[in-house]
Amino acid sequence: MPRALVLVLLATWLVFAQGVAYGVAIYDGKAYPVEVEVRVGPGNGTVEIKGLWYYDETFRISTISACWEAAIAAGLDPFAYNYTVVVEPLNGSRALVGTSLSLAVAAATYSALTNKPINASIMFTGTVAPGGVVDFVGGLVEKAIGARQYGFKLFVYPVLQHNDYKIIMKPKLYGVYGTLVETFQITPLALAQIIPIAEVGNLYQAAALATDAPYNLTANLVQFDTKAWRILNTSNPSAEKALLYEIYLYYNKSLYLLKTRPEYATTLLQRTSTALSYVQISKNYTATATEALPRALSEILVAYFYVRILTSPGEATREIYTYLDALQTVVTRLNKTAMLCDDAYAHMYIHLGEILKTQGDRSLASFLLLGYPELAAEAAYFYSQAAYALWKAALYLSTPSEWQYDVNKTLAAYKRYVEYAVNYADLYSKATDVISPQLVGNAFLNYFRGASAERSSNLKAALGYYIEALTHALTYFAIHPAFPNTTAVKYVQYLDTLSHLLNDNSTVIKENLALASLAQLNETRVLYLARAHACLLAEKWANATPHYSELHSQDFKLPNKPKPPEGDYTPWILATAILAAAFFTIQTRRLIQNVHK
Repeated sequence: MPRALVLVLLATWLVFAQGVAYGVAIYDGKAYPVEVEVRVGPGNGTVEIKGLWYYDETFRISTISACWEAAIAAGLDPFAYNYTVVVEPLNGSRALVGTSLSLAVAAATYSALTNKPINASIMFTGTVAPGGVVDFVGGLVEKAIGARQYGFKLFVYPVLQHNDYKIIMKPKLYGVYGTLVETFQITPLALAQIIPIAEVGNLYQAAALATDAPYNLTANLVQFDTKAWRILNTSNPSAEKALLYEIYLYYNKSLYLLKTRPEYATTLLQRTSTALSYVQISKNYTATATEALPRALSEILVAYFYVRILTSPGEATREIYTYLDALQTVVTRLNKTAMLCDDAYAHMYIHLGEILKTQGDRSLASFLLLGYPELAAEAAYFYSQAAYALWKAALYLSTPSEWQYDVNKTLAAYKRYVEYAVNYADLYSKATDVISPQLVGNAFLNYFRGASAERSSNLKAALGYYIEALTHALTYFAIHPAFPNTTAVKYVQYLDTLSHLLNDNSTVIKENLALASLAQLNETRVLYLARAHACLLAEKWANATPHYSELHSQDFKLPNKPKPPEGDYTPWILATAILAAAFFTIQTRRLIQNVHK
């Protein structure tokens, strides 16, 4: 049969496909469509992959990511369903590797969950990562050519990949000597000359394209700005006044110590001036006070404790212990029910304060034994950080909330999501050489701290550590791979993602939105936003009702093919029509698979 007729038959069949999306895979340098069908039903978040004889770990974890993130984008609890992902490459192959099919999996999952027909004339390629962002894939030119050859009308790929980004080594002369230097190279791919294209930066954009729904990025950014402005202009907790009094108290103590010990003037003056700068920031930008004021106090205390330990070790020890014990008592009395994220972070900081105090005790004991000034500085640092952590907890708990949440239920679901996100970040960084030891390392560090707190039955602290672990994993996927001139675009796409979730007034979210507004456009700003994102996801699970798993089959079955117009059909006519449609579909698929044999 002529190839043109095969493509026409394929296009006809695609028009009636629902709950099915099409990705693309490259075999021997040539791209072939991959049909992805997703079936959902009540369950516990299990993802089963069918149709393949072999797939690697990156394919498995990206498929899980696609299913869960599609559920989140649909406003649902991803752990209330089971997902069966049926993968069928149209060249008959039964092996797939990599992450690029996950965008098609996500589109099919979104269609199945929402019962919205999907535009099956679209071919998708992209990596769906935690947080719903869509990251880079390879082989864009070959995939675009394959999409055109098989009659697809639109090729959807990750934002910014209309260019190819490479770091190459080029020779360069330094005087009479030569060396190789890293050079960043950007090469336009001209995909639009091959097939109509669309770029997506997150799953919300991809879902809108898949279902032919309108999408307005500019309106979403305006909505985010409006919500953030409302959150930032809420009142401050009264505990900030007490902390400000504490700062000025130790400021005066430092000045008095300066008079009696002028040889430490440089140390004391540098730290107190830095502290006053933080105080001024808290006055100019009131929403940052919950971070700026504890930071100001820690700056004063680290110098004050250091000089006191060096000059009067016995008195310093008593003063430090008395202060930290009194602060611990105050925080314990403030231990009321707060917003979930405030509550979790407060208990995390209480737990962290205990750890820091213990480390300070070890350093102080070593100083008293050996007398090295470095050990005194180390002890002063740990004690000042313990005070910082306890004051952070006090500020977060100073605004109680009437909202009650089940910490056991929330922790179980959230830990599962965080574990997958952290492992995905580690696996993705190794597979792509897009390495960020600080972000991925901090994600693992906080995850293990959370597991340790959970083993000691400190569940709220464990939840706080898990939120912080997810913060670093989300930051990694939101900003990497980071090339010159790409950060701003990725930042806008991430704001678009947050615009669909931001609806909270917790102190932690308010603080991090304020800090993000002051930070430069770099990894730090995205980290602050990711912390708000991680908090919002935690509260999403806490708000999930226990009836989520009681699904209505009419809402969550894979959509059926369109029914014929109603009429007075006899049973044998209906049976004949069904058999004819089944025969037509089977023959069409066989023809497609045989074209390239």
